[in-house]
Amino acid sequence: MATAQGAPLNGLWTTLINENFATMADVHRILGTLPAGVDLMATADGREKTVPASRARLARMLGSDAANADSKSWDLLARWFAEAQIRAIVDAVMLVTSSCIAMSAAPVIAAGIGVDVVTEVARRLGLSWERFDELLEVVPEARNAVFHCAPAAALTALAL
Repeated sequence: MATAQGAPLNGLWTTLINENFATMADVHRILGTLPAGVDLMATADGREKTVPASRARLARMLGSDAANADSKSWDLLARWFAEAQIRAIVDAVMLVTSSCIAMSAAPVIAAGIGVDVVTEVARRLGLSWERFDELLEVVPEARNAVFHCAPAAALTALAL
């Protein structure tokens, strides 16, 4: 509901219901882009974290039921929401960099479960990017944890 006001389904723009029926985790689960082991929050409806359940939650966002369209339609809708998320971030980055062009020369730092989104935003804007965990000296066994826990790792690095 926070990503858009309406979404396309069956060739029509459908107004979204202003309730927390689904999350971007559902979108990325449907698309197969949600990394394993990172979705620690409960689902919006407290039900299972499966693709069919995520499709049902996404359908609810449009006041619909998963049975009202085929799985390809729900998958396409998930792709639309993922694209809407990226467009919103691109717009925000362009707004910020418009106030200080020098900022656009700095690399984008990517961390956590949103790394694919961040790298796509950087690619679209022609910005360089670096993985957060590559900025710190980290033993190989801890690299993935540092990458997914960037705020805590950054505070630790500052304290050293």
